[in-house]
Parts: sequence; C-alpha cells; structure tokens
Amino acid sequence: MNDTRVLHTVAIYLKGDDLVPEELNARIGTEADESHRRGDNYISANGREITRRTGLWKLTRTEKSTIDLPALLKQLTSELSVNSADLSDLPGVEEAFVDVFIAQAAEAGGGGTSEFAIDSPSIAELGKLGLPIRFTVAIIRD
Repeated sequence: MNDTRVLHTVAIYLKGDDLVPEELNARIGTEADESHRRGDNYISANGREITRRTGLWKLTRTEKSTIDLPALLKQLTSELSVNSADLSDLPGVEEAFVDVFIAQAAEAGGGGTSEFAIDSPSIAELGKLGLPIRFTVAIIRD
C-alpha cells in the first residue's frame, strides 16, 4: 500500500443548542477550525438556504500520507489551554467527543484493510480529555 493514499483526521467536537463559538475559543485558548451557532444559515451545494439545527465547535488536525496517529493526537491536545477534562462542562456544550477518521484507497481488487496504532502516551493523553472516542475507518475506491 502506498502511504499517499491514506488520510488521518483527529477532531474534537463540541455541540450544543446554546453553544457560543467565540466564548469557547476564549476559554479553550485556540480558535476552532469550524464553528457556528444554532440558527445560523448557510447555502448548500445545491443552492438552498439551510438553518443550522445546533451549535458546533470543531478543532481538527489532518495528515495525508502518514500513519503517525500519535503525532496528530499530540498536536491536537497540545493546543488546548483549558483543563481538557472540563471540555464537556463548558457553557452550552451538550455533546463532546473525539473523532478519529481514517480513509484509505482500496486495493486493485476493490477491497483492502486499514490499520493504525495508538501508543500508550497517546492513550493516556486521550484519557485526560475525558471524552468518548469515535473511530471511523473507510476503504474508498479510486
């Protein structure tokens, strides 16, 4: 397998109806990569105006052509100035989780496997966040 056909993304998601992204930026000590309030509008790909159903604060780190998931986790958690165990207790946060997403191109026959490793220090770092972790692995045809 060629490593250039791998994508790793690690993100912290904070969601809630009363979430105020600007307040979370200040308390967490870093600006979200993506955020919005409940009720904000956006234009969809097909040109429709859509109203956001809930607020979102999302901090994401992505690497292509690497399998160094621990480095991504460390990069993400090192940017937080708030006591990370308190992320789910921030004002307006109703749901908080870490998302680990891995996408890999399918092998020539259409199938394939994907693997990743998380070292002990990374597991300890994730544990300090006190958040549930969601893993998604996708094998995608070119």
